[in-house]
Amino acid sequence: GHDITVTAHLAEGTPEHVCGVRHLPLSAADDANFFAAEDFDAIITVTAPALASYLRTMAPNALQIAWLHALPDQAAMQPLAGAAETIDCAVLVSEYQRRAVRFAGTSHVIGNGIAPAFENLFSSADELLAAKQNRAAYITTPFRGLAVLTKAFGQARLATELDVWSGMRVYQGDDAPFAELYEVARATPRLRLHQPIGQSALARCLKPVAFLFYPSIFFETYCISALEAIAAGLKVVTTDLGALRETTLGFADLVPAAGLSYAELIRSFAARMEATEAEFLADPRAWAEERFAQSREVVRRCNWQVRAREWEGFLAPAIAARRAGP
Repeated sequence: GHDITVTAHLAEGTPEHVCGVRHLPLSAADDANFFAAEDFDAIITVTAPALASYLRTMAPNALQIAWLHALPDQAAMQPLAGAAETIDCAVLVSEYQRRAVRFAGTSHVIGNGIAPAFENLFSSADELLAAKQNRAAYITTPFRGLAVLTKAFGQARLATELDVWSGMRVYQGDDAPFAELYEVARATPRLRLHQPIGQSALARCLKPVAFLFYPSIFFETYCISALEAIAAGLKVVTTDLGALRETTLGFADLVPAAGLSYAELIRSFAARMEATEAEFLADPRAWAEERFAQSREVVRRCNWQVRAREWEGFLAPAIAARRAGP
């Protein structure tokens, strides 16, 4: 029921209204008349604190919200400290991120959510049990841990098949720097390398998969892919770095990574993969019942309808207070 406008770099031919939300090219935000005519209650920028001063000038009556997804060492986050006075509130995606960013002004935490395609993929533990095979997946960008995984998977004593959906095109990036890594992956027995795919297709591909193997070397501020894997009935095996413990809600096996050498991390992760496969094979029914319960809990707590209510609960009183004035 809210009147929402998204301005972004849009593909040519994007209709003005998509799913009830107006979409305009980013150039619309260059026009002062646009902001004057719209008189927005709130303006939310996504990891773009550099725009805060400009947007305050263009829309002085709007609540200025910085929705931040990155850590302070990222280039887009560098202007944040200087923009604190023109940002009414920073919304961060995890408590881990809030501690790391240390925003000087008001801050609030609202997590990300799973794509609707991952909601309710299984109606029962029996259906999940019938679907799952001794297969694993890796479903994020290559720099986050694929090199560790290829080595660990090659060393581990497993019968598991591994499908890797990974590439930089999800960020409109260049895969050339990872060409050698991709070749190593293709040469690894029982590993199949695929290009990234959309969320609906990925949800279908993960239905028969039992494990997410993600030896992260990247300090995640959230980790939607891990959460979506749990929703899809996978056992997540990852590292205890960044917000991964917080994001996975106690449902993942976390391999300690801090202080380990590269070789030690590979050995530790290989051992955890072996143990995970053994647990799956030893008692498939109990394993499936646990995965189904975890899937239902993630869907209940982390869908976008829930997140929308959290955003409304945060924004409504803040907007009302700003409109009321001093």
